[in-house]
Amino acid sequence: MATIGKVIATPEVGWKRYDYAHKMIQYEGIGWSLNTGSGGTSYQTNKPLTDTIKFTFVGNQLRIMSKTSTNYSNQIEIKIDDNIDIFSENIGSSAYSTNLVYEKTGLANKKHIVEIKSVSDNSSFNLGNIDINDTGRLFHPDEITDIKDLKIGKRIRCNYQVTTARTIGVFGGLGGETSNFIPAISTDIPNGDFYFVCVDKDYLGRWKLIADRNIQHNVSWDDLNTAGIANGVDIVMSGKVIYETPIETKAVPYITAEVIYNGGIWHPFDGNMVTYWYTSIPGYNGKYPESSDGYWIQYDFGENNKQAINFLRLKPFKYSSSGLYTVATFVFKGSNDGVYFDTIFRGTHINNDTQMDYIFNNKTPYRYYRIYSRGYGNNGDVTGFTNIKMISYQIFNDMFTIRLLTGGTSANDKDNEWDKYIINSNLNGMISAGDNNVWNVNLNSWTSSTPSTNPGKVVRGSSTDISSWSYSPNNTSTNAKAFRPVLEIESLITIQKKSLIYLDGAYKKYVTAASETASSEIISSENAIPVMTSNTEPNGIVEASSIWGANYAAFKAFDKQNVHVNGSWHSGGVVPQWISYTFTEPKLIRKVSITARLDSLVGTQSLKTFIIQGFREFDDIWVNLKIFENESVWAIGEKRSYIIPNKGKFKTYRIYVQETSAHSAFAITEIEMFEGTPSAEVLGWNTVSTTTPTLEQFLEHGMDSIPTTKLPLLGEVNNIGIVTWVSDENHVPIVKVTAIPHNQLVLPTKDINIRSIENIDYIKLTVNELGQGRIRVITSFDGGLRWYTHNGMNWVEVIPIVEEAILHGMSAATLAAVTSTQWTELRGNSNTMRFAYALSIEDTTDVAEIDTLTTQMEMKGTWKKAVHDKDYSYEYPNNDELLVTIYADGDYKINY
Repeated sequence: MATIGKVIATPEVGWKRYDYAHKMIQYEGIGWSLNTGSGGTSYQTNKPLTDTIKFTFVGNQLRIMSKTSTNYSNQIEIKIDDNIDIFSENIGSSAYSTNLVYEKTGLANKKHIVEIKSVSDNSSFNLGNIDINDTGRLFHPDEITDIKDLKIGKRIRCNYQVTTARTIGVFGGLGGETSNFIPAISTDIPNGDFYFVCVDKDYLGRWKLIADRNIQHNVSWDDLNTAGIANGVDIVMSGKVIYETPIETKAVPYITAEVIYNGGIWHPFDGNMVTYWYTSIPGYNGKYPESSDGYWIQYDFGENNKQAINFLRLKPFKYSSSGLYTVATFVFKGSNDGVYFDTIFRGTHINNDTQMDYIFNNKTPYRYYRIYSRGYGNNGDVTGFTNIKMISYQIFNDMFTIRLLTGGTSANDKDNEWDKYIINSNLNGMISAGDNNVWNVNLNSWTSSTPSTNPGKVVRGSSTDISSWSYSPNNTSTNAKAFRPVLEIESLITIQKKSLIYLDGAYKKYVTAASETASSEIISSENAIPVMTSNTEPNGIVEASSIWGANYAAFKAFDKQNVHVNGSWHSGGVVPQWISYTFTEPKLIRKVSITARLDSLVGTQSLKTFIIQGFREFDDIWVNLKIFENESVWAIGEKRSYIIPNKGKFKTYRIYVQETSAHSAFAITEIEMFEGTPSAEVLGWNTVSTTTPTLEQFLEHGMDSIPTTKLPLLGEVNNIGIVTWVSDENHVPIVKVTAIPHNQLVLPTKDINIRSIENIDYIKLTVNELGQGRIRVITSFDGGLRWYTHNGMNWVEVIPIVEEAILHGMSAATLAAVTSTQWTELRGNSNTMRFAYALSIEDTTDVAEIDTLTTQMEMKGTWKKAVHDKDYSYEYPNNDELLVTIYADGDYKINY
């Protein structure tokens, strides 16, 4: 147990170390400098009352180590989240930067925000190293670990590995800490981490991220182009490791095997590529394998540690000098009771001891995992492994594309990504534009742009200038030319949206069926599944937990062949087992028909208890549509049909068999699925809930789209709203409302002063009228007491309400045709006038817009020239405005 003041030269067991220079540690203030010496280096400040240290980590324990001295502060505040402690670096004198000055254990194993500062005196303080638990890690303040949390300015960690110079490597571990960071100056054979910084989301909804550094130098544009990266290539991106089997150096009770002939059964998990587990042949080990898939080795993760393993790393054992290896085929299975195992993946291995990786799509957490395997030679009975690694990786339902930035075709061409993001963007206030602490520009970065007047390709940035623009031949490969990738992420998940309207104090949906029970629906007599000729042809996807053999492939249950062999699906093991069909689009399946096997074994291999399920994609859940229990024994070839109370559309449906009449393997000859469609009778708006709807209510009752033609007129209700549930929490639903407003009469609040007007020559109104759009004008010369319109011959008084104005008001053409004499007739001796405008449309495509009102009038009296700087002065505040200042009362005319 370490004590305060002890020098901890290297991290103790259970701890890992980050030194003072790690990029995740932020030093705020201007007093920071290096404190070097034989005992190591630390970072110290001479502005202790203003300078601070900040970092974020995930873990459950923390140690701070530094140099100590009587000149250092004895009142240093460390704030972990909202909890504050005080520690001292004034505990004797030590030049070692690994003196333990603070320790905190027993923290919740989550993300913590830490801030360190001096609080009482003007003594300096320093930081040498930070230790945390070995399963934790430091985080950048803007770092996220899951792409669902992406926002502009956020960053996510990624790993990049290259095995040979001038070749393009592999991206992976997105969101996790795989290795140390690639140096900011890059390297020619990188094997490390870097950050992708989120800079934008394009019009297609794809996130755009740019690497925070050049991740590989000494690579040419031609090298990148050969790999497809210059203009974009889709890649397979693995996520962060959620769990992996640990190193085991001795026998443990949770690793078991069907037989043991030679080698400890823990040896495949010990990380040693020489030790092994091996079965030999039944004549030697005394037992034939229980399954046709071979002998098994099992790993028990524990009841409280179930894992969804989706990655296997296997290295077979060579058991024969003649070159025979112990793994030819294998089956990976999972179970939660240790008795009934689901088949997850079937694989093959070439006849050598090459370590190979297998990736598959398993989303179900299991406690027990078994690998059944058969080897080459000896009827396949000899099997064994040198190495087994089981890993649960984060699975992405997204498409990932790697490409280069655009860099502009010339130094003056600023319409490119380098200028837009690297130089000019502050990422919505998250960084300072052009901050090289973010972008680490120190080499030429290849771009996809071609110079407008020269051969080669554009490179951007240099060791001295972040905005540098230049070009180089395509085949140039030096340490000064480097690869900075752009990552585009496009979600492949169909975003599900369900809406209700809020009307008269309740959440409602519009129902077009007589009722929502099966009796009100019409169930199709046509099988919705085509005649399948393989698991993927002609369309859709058939999958099953296991098969008995090629003659009993999963698609045989959908091939319309009523024969047992070559016409039915037979499970490869005992229950539980399942078979599924995925449509090309979501369907509302309301009836499922199942035909039993066609031989006498049906008596012991009948479906007894099973569930018909639909797969909800947005949260990866199998929804139980109906459970059928204690079914009676089936007759040979008997067909049974089941109505299921399904209220939602699913792409994937499956039959999950929990029990057969004898807990045996079983066969199904045929499966059919039938769609349900609502009847055409319209009922109108039905109340779903008077309180905020639950997720289940949205999924069961929510509308895919709002029937706008059925919405009540806005004038007929006091309050109407639209509430929408969206499966993607980062998706912001945009509600576009297109409505036809009521006819409007726009009345003025003040008059137009015409005291100095002798005659009105004309008044014209510029309008835009399309379709049934109408604009009409009425006028008043007595402050709005009486209003008039002109009918082409005479002035007619009109009531100032919208219906009268629309019906009798002047059109723009009629208004323009009013003569000076007619204006004088209506005006009389009035010194004021005003206009009101009536607008009307009948359809959303109609247009009724007013642009300008113009007039030509003759002024009264005689005029004399005003004297500049005596009667007035003028100035131009900007290019678009003229400011005139009048110094005396009177009437003025301004010509400009």
